[in-house]
Amino acid sequence: FGQDAQRPEEARRLGHNYQVLDGAGFCGLMDRQGNLLPTDYTTLDERIKATCKVDPRARFMILFSMGVRFIEEAAKQGISWPDERIKRAWQQWCRETVAEFAKFGVAPEDIYLQIADEPGEANAATLAALQRLALEAGPGLKTTTTLTSFNPAPGPATTEFYASLKHVVLLVKCFYDRAAVDYFRKRGIEVAVYD
Repeated sequence: FGQDAQRPEEARRLGHNYQVLDGAGFCGLMDRQGNLLPTDYTTLDERIKATCKVDPRARFMILFSMGVRFIEEAAKQGISWPDERIKRAWQQWCRETVAEFAKFGVAPEDIYLQIADEPGEANAATLAALQRLALEAGPGLKTTTTLTSFNPAPGPATTEFYASLKHVVLLVKCFYDRAAVDYFRKRGIEVAVYD
């Protein structure tokens, strides 16, 4: 993983080909009517170009809690989840973001969108809905999360949240819990470890 910049020596020597992007600079914003405002992708474009110069096969991970952040920004405009305007604007932002990457030859399959960082089970239904909407808007896009704990017998909402993941990053203590690794791998979900 590279964060903020992909180092050529890391890409060559260690095989790092994931660029972590803090999505705060290009998070979608809505107006009071629920319309998505234009997103400034200038910084994102610069990062994509610089990363692809180091490794044309690079993958990109958009962090931190983009779906949660989107809902929080909508609330500042007096619009609360699960208002249809949020859902519509969220999908539009996902489509536009995937299209921005495509300008530089990055396929949706090489974009990992984090809906929530280190989520708990309390808001799993909302997170699962956000992930489903993102996947509908950007076919091929991969949803990801970082888990600091794992419930081997999750409730229905958490099961749905897990099922809509394409990639999961397990904190090292979860990674050593073979039940967590087996659970996700059995379902065809990519597994990575974070320490």
